[in-house]
Amino acid sequence: MICYLDTHAAIWLAEANIQRLSHRALSYIERAEVRISPMVVLEFAYLYETNRTMLAPQQIVYKLSTEIQSAVCDYPFPIVAEIAIG
Repeated sequence: MICYLDTHAAIWLAEANIQRLSHRALSYIERAEVRISPMVVLEFAYLYETNRTMLAPQQIVYKLSTEIQSAVCDYPFPIVAEIAIG
């Protein structure tokens, strides 16, 4: 199964702030193929530029790829949106 992380969940994981995630969410993330939408990466950039996160977008993507084997989704965005809404 594939799990797309939302912006906040991805940042919390990258910052090792996992207490903000429910046990159910963590369990799901542990079992799934974790993906990050390119749109979420853009949101990382915005949050970094406005000093709302201390990690640069590249750092977040790298940390998540090495720590939980996530990947930035390379599907075209309309396909990602279609998958997300079921």
